[in-house]
Amino acid sequence: MRRHIYSFRFKDGTTDEQIATVRSSYEAMRAADPDGWAHFSMGPNISESRRSTRYNYVVTIDFNTHKAYRDYEDGDLHRAMVERDLMPIVESLSGVDYDVSATPKE
Repeated sequence: MRRHIYSFRFKDGTTDEQIATVRSSYEAMRAADPDGWAHFSMGPNISESRRSTRYNYVVTIDFNTHKAYRDYEDGDLHRAMVERDLMPIVESLSGVDYDVSATPKE
C-alpha cells in the first residue's frame, strides 16, 4: 500500500468554504477510483507541540496499487484540482510518499 501525505499552510484569509471545496475535490477523485483508494482523510493540524506550526492542514491517502497512485498523480482531475482549488490558497506545502506494505503494480 502506497501512503501519500501532504501538509499545507493555507494563506491568511482562506475561508472554510475554500477548504471544503478542496476536500470535496479529493472526495470526487476517490469516488472516481473507489477500488484504488483504500483511505482518504483531511483535517487541521492539531499538534500540541511547543515548536512552531509550519502547516495547518494535512491530507493522507492510501492507494492499493502503484497504478492507482500514478493514475491519481498524473490524472486530469488531480491537475485541475491543484490548479483551480488548491494553489490559489496554499502558502506552502510539503509531501511525502512511502510504502506501508508491499505495493502491487496493478
